[in-house]
Formats: sequence, structure tokens, C-alpha cells
Amino acid sequence: MFRFILLNMVLFSIITAQNPLIESPAGPDAPEYIKPDVILPELPKTTPKVLADPENISIKSTFTMNKQIKSEVLDSIIYQTSNGGIKEIFTFTDKGNIEVHTVQKQNAETLTWENSSRYTYTYDDGGRVQTKLIEEWSVDYLKWISSWYYTNSYDDQGNLIYVLYQIWDNQDMLFLNHNRYFYNYDDQNNLISFGNQIWSYDQQEWVKEKQYSYIYRNDKIYSTLYERWDTTTGEYLIATRLTYQYTNTGKTQYYIHESWNTTTQSWVNEAQYFYTYDENDHLSLYEYQYWDGSQWKNSQQIEYTYDSDGHLLSYKALNWDDINQEWVYSSAQNYTYDDKGYSIEYILQWWDADSQSWINKNRYTYTRNSSGYILNSLFQTWDENLSDWQNTGLYTYEWNANNQIVSQLYQKWDMDDNAWVDSNLQNYEYTPGGYLSHFTAMLWSASDWQPLYSSVYYNYDEIIVTSFYCSEFTAYYEDVTGISARETAPRVFSLNQNFPNPFNPETTIEYRLSRGGLVTIRVYNTLGEEVAVLVNKKIPAGKHSVTFDAAHLSSGMYMYTMSVDDRTVSVKKMMLLR
Repeated sequence: MFRFILLNMVLFSIITAQNPLIESPAGPDAPEYIKPDVILPELPKTTPKVLADPENISIKSTFTMNKQIKSEVLDSIIYQTSNGGIKEIFTFTDKGNIEVHTVQKQNAETLTWENSSRYTYTYDDGGRVQTKLIEEWSVDYLKWISSWYYTNSYDDQGNLIYVLYQIWDNQDMLFLNHNRYFYNYDDQNNLISFGNQIWSYDQQEWVKEKQYSYIYRNDKIYSTLYERWDTTTGEYLIATRLTYQYTNTGKTQYYIHESWNTTTQSWVNEAQYFYTYDENDHLSLYEYQYWDGSQWKNSQQIEYTYDSDGHLLSYKALNWDDINQEWVYSSAQNYTYDDKGYSIEYILQWWDADSQSWINKNRYTYTRNSSGYILNSLFQTWDENLSDWQNTGLYTYEWNANNQIVSQLYQKWDMDDNAWVDSNLQNYEYTPGGYLSHFTAMLWSASDWQPLYSSVYYNYDEIIVTSFYCSEFTAYYEDVTGISARETAPRVFSLNQNFPNPFNPETTIEYRLSRGGLVTIRVYNTLGEEVAVLVNKKIPAGKHSVTFDAAHLSSGMYMYTMSVDDRTVSVKKMMLLR
């Protein structure tokens, strides 16, 4: 029995999605994409998915975080995107719910932070989001201007039953109806239907748009029905239907997809799916057929084999040959495991119809530590001429004592020099409490590392769960115990933005070194002329800072660079305003 407590009004950046960088075979903190997953066809979900329009996002319906007992409370996040710097600032209620979420963008010329959007939330006694106000910053009026207002309602069991979206009208200075959703549940709190309505400004009334319905048997979905509203006839037109069958153990055995024919007023077959399980209740065969208008036609099959411990050994896909009326292999995935059950090899093969044999395509080989976390992931391609595997790519990972990833290095194989060449590097730092505090992504370019835009996963107590696409990410936390939440060992050479910025006449520049070396920090004007050398000596590994006094310089934009062992690491801008 399950409850369907979903919210359609949500945080702008809170996305419930797993990140492949923080998912481990031995725990939740290791990369998932570096290990071959047991890839099964997507089975029909026995829980209906509520479509969240216009935002396809959902957040937790209740929050249990207690701000008073947390040693590290999120204050703000700064990250660099291809469109410039973004700052997100958070304030929380006494119960730990997000109260205000402000987004600022960095001005490319002045490098100052400027307001962009703001999200304000209210909650009911159960911690469920009750209202959400979205505002945009007006440069002309220098104030926040309302944009959207969302309202949620819940029943006594905490199920979401109503969502109202309203848009701000600047002319009449009030919120106007836009669309709304209704949700209905049975006595077991199973969602049995939901639909939406659009506000018609011409008719000044709500107009139905679509509706989803669910029928349950033994607490599992027996059928789902999608209907859309016909404004001409004033009734719902049935669109599609899914009907399910299950095994005695509750696994999906079969389901059929049908569409409604408005001309004949009858159901028309579209596709059907079959699932067969072995004596250990593992999926052994998947079959897909489509309806050609008069009969069912074979399309695809997938065969699965397992070892005695239930690990997937092979995954073989077949396509139907309509001419010869037979199944033909197309591709295969083969897995090998160590004595602890961790995958250590994955091979992809293609079927060669001429030789009626499998041809190697790609191979992934993994080495792990004693806890099962991957240390190296080797990618190779098959060379038919040499009849051997050839190196292509290599991932190398480092983990801290808490099994959190601290670095990920990807190297490409140089066939001319028969050596690995650096390609890209990602580094992670954490607070003493285990929160991500700093992330950098870099691309090796000839002689130095350059910023690389990559995805980084962030999870703050399941309240903020999202991915940021950036070259650098820094999260700042409020220290409520006296322990520095940013006291972590650096894993990369990095140069931080000066603070304050703009400044007059002094500013501080922080930098991080993963190892000691000859560090040089220079300042240049917009003509490229050197105006100051702030650091030029050997510095040990760690976090450092230097103060720049620009009392002798005129207002304007300046550039500052950091080099380590005569290799430029980073270049940043700063603004002197008098």
C-alpha cells in the first residue's frame, strides 16, 4: 500500500533526480556510470506518475530537518556557468524548511551581484508547502515584481488534493487565474484520478483540459486511462489506456497499450509487452509486439541470464526478421563479477549476420578498493585487424574516509606515444559534516587546465536535491557550533574571486593548492600591463590568501592571474571603484 503525496509547486532548482557521480556499488556516494549496471527494460510503474505542469519537478512533501541541531546550515551557493556567475541564497524557517530562495546573477562588466528572481514559501503545520510566490527583479523600478503565485491544499491524510497557479497582471496589479489541478484518492490513499483546468479569459471560467484515472486490484494498478477534454462536445475524449497483469509474486507479467478510435468508438491495439521470469523470479525474457492494423507483429526480444547469486551475466537483444520470420540477435552485454559480487568487467558485442557470431565492440574493466568503490575504470575498443583490445579512455577516482568522491581524472590514450594523456579533471571538497563545499571541473589544454562545464550533484539533507552545470561550485554554510564548515583539504589548484568586489582600495584574494609549488599572482590592467605582483614564492599545499592594496591605481577593471610552477592556473577579473 502506498501513498501518493506529490507537490506540483516546487523550488526552482530542487530536482529529485539521482546523480551518476554520487552513486556507489557499496554506498550512495560513488559514481554509478563507472560501473556496469544491471540494465533491464523499463517496467511499467505500479505507481502512477503525476505530471507536474508547468514544472516537471517534485519535492518532499514534509521536511524534518531541525536547524537548531545542525552544525552546518546552508547559507548560499555560487557557481560559474557559461552565461556567467550565479548566486543562490537561502533562508530557512525554525523547522528547517526553505523560507526564501533568492537568485542573483553576476554582472559581466562590474562583477557585482544583481538580483534576478526570488521564491518565497509558506508551510502548513505538517511542513507541507502551502504557498509559493515567484518574483522577478525590476531593474527599472529597483524592486521585486510579482510573477507567479501557487497555492496547495491537502486532505486530512496529507495527500495533495488541489493546486492553483496564478500569474501577476501588472496592469490591474493583481494575480489572475491561470490553471489548476485536482487529485482524488481511495480509502487506501492510492491516487485514483487527477486532472487540470485552464482559465479562459474570454469566457471568464475554468475550462477542462485533460484527466488521468487509475484502477487498482490488490493494491496494484490494473489500468490507467488518459482523457482529453473536447470543447466542441463538452465531454472527455478517451485517448489511451494501459492494462496490466502481474505474477503471483507481484511482478509485471504483461501490459497492453491501446488508443481510442473516435470514429468507431472502440479501443484499438497499439503495443503489448511480455515479461517472463525464471525459477528465482529474475526477469529472463522481455518481448515487445506492435499492432499493424490487423494483427500483432513481433518486434524485439531481450534474453537475460544470471549466476547462482542472482547477478546478471548477459543481456542479449534480438530483433524480428519479418522476411525470414525469425528472431535475429543484434547486440549483447556480458558481465563479470569478483568474489564479493562487484562488477569487474563489462563487454559490449554486436551480432555479425555473415559469420553468425558475436563481434567484440567495447570493454570496460574495473579495479576496486576493499569496500567495492571503483579506483580505475578502463575503456577499450576492439581492433579487428589486431584481434585485440586497444586502450581508449581511463577514469581514475579518489575517495575520502567517508566514501565520498574527491577527484575524478579522465585520460585518453595517445596511440603515437603509447601513453595516457590528461583530458579532464573534477575535484570535490566537503565540510566536516559531509556537505559538498567546493567543486571544480577542468579541461587539459596543451599546457594547463582550463575551466570545463560539467554537471555536479548536490544534496542538502534531501531538501535541496539537484544538479548544477558549471565549471566551479562553492557552497557556504552557517557555522552554528564554532567548527569551520569550510575547513577542508584542497584537491586542486584554484583561484577564488576577490572579496569584496568591487573594492576600494583593498581586497582579499584566496587561493588553494593541492600541492606545494612556486606560486605567482600578478595583476594587470585592461591594456595587459602588469601593475602588481602579489605573490612570487614557494607556497605549501593548503588554503592561502593575499591582500591587494590598489590605493595607487585608478578606478577600472583589472585582471589577476595565478601560476603554479610557471603554469597558468586561472585568470579572473576585479573592479576597483573610487
